[in-house]
Amino acid sequence: NFAFFFFTAPFTVPTAGMKDYLAAMKKYDPTDEYNFNALVGWTSGELLAGGIAELGNKPVTRQSLTNATNKLTNYTGDGVMAPVTFPIMHTQTTRCLAFVQVQHGKWVQISGTKTSPFYCTNGLS
Repeated sequence: NFAFFFFTAPFTVPTAGMKDYLAAMKKYDPTDEYNFNALVGWTSGELLAGGIAELGNKPVTRQSLTNATNKLTNYTGDGVMAPVTFPIMHTQTTRCLAFVQVQHGKWVQISGTKTSPFYCTNGLS
């Protein structure tokens, strides 16, 4: 059995963003730190944070935030997600995925490197 993720699985590479996620989950929901829905929400929040950072000190409106987010290039949210580039992500999915597998009762990363769990092909990476 194996699984693939668009984001960094919490039991693989300890990226800065994943360390932040696990610390927050340990503090606010210590019995469910590997909650898939929470991780999807965290990843979405990281993407929103990327748009806000790109926006800088300009006023936040729906349009200004959309325009700023559409300028993100190879954004990873401190290693929480596969690199995303907008606006191309509106019409093409990422070509970077993280693969993990259960081996001897534990999740084991089977793609990427010690610093990034992603396998990327030519294209958006």
